[in-house]
Amino acid sequence: MHIEPEIVTGAKLVLSYATGVAAAGCTLKLAADAVCEQGVASVVVRTVATTVLVFSFFELLPHFRVGVSEVHFILGSTLFLLFGAAPAAFGLALGLLLQGVLFVPTDLPQYGMNVTTLLVPLFARTSIVPGPNRFRSLDIPVVEAGVIEGRVVRNGAGVGGVTLRLTDRRSGMRRALVTFNDGAFYLMGVKPGDYELTVEEQVLDALAVDVEPVRFTLAPTPNGIGKSDLELRLKSRF
Repeated sequence: MHIEPEIVTGAKLVLSYATGVAAAGCTLKLAADAVCEQGVASVVVRTVATTVLVFSFFELLPHFRVGVSEVHFILGSTLFLLFGAAPAAFGLALGLLLQGVLFVPTDLPQYGMNVTTLLVPLFARTSIVPGPNRFRSLDIPVVEAGVIEGRVVRNGAGVGGVTLRLTDRRSGMRRALVTFNDGAFYLMGVKPGDYELTVEEQVLDALAVDVEPVRFTLAPTPNGIGKSDLELRLKSRF
């Protein structure tokens, strides 16, 4: 997932550097295992190939305003299956770094968190090797969840940095999210249910505006779970 500048700051930004270092450590462990099994030359060649592919995808494919990064959506699992975990991890990390250094230096402060979200899915893997003429059963819990996305606007223009509150109308559970610079927002992992989306009261007071909360229902469909085109309109109090 690509995280825009100014969305995460302060202590959370520092924490992202720690997660990035941890992800780098896991990547080095994968690389060491791959070198032992397949040799240095094989790992280096595949790493160069994945880096070129990732860099090309970052720069040549269209970039969506919100939603899952195109590298996650199209390339990440493919690299893993074709080249293996270690070359895929190095390619994702180096491709993202090259993009930041050469074209988008404003993304570099977010490198730790962005590279973490690219690499961690590669580490969440397991293997089951049953013995001859035997089988093993594995129970895998599956939680249905989807994505919501939309915009916060004022006089037709998007408003960035607005803290939103999503409330489950049945359980009362709340989640917070913040709009991007253009007023767009999205939130992943939203379970089916009835929800209300609004702007935090402190933000409304600070901007001297009001807003009509948006209520909607998420339900599983043949195409998945999600709600798009949500719009919160800020109206001046004066």
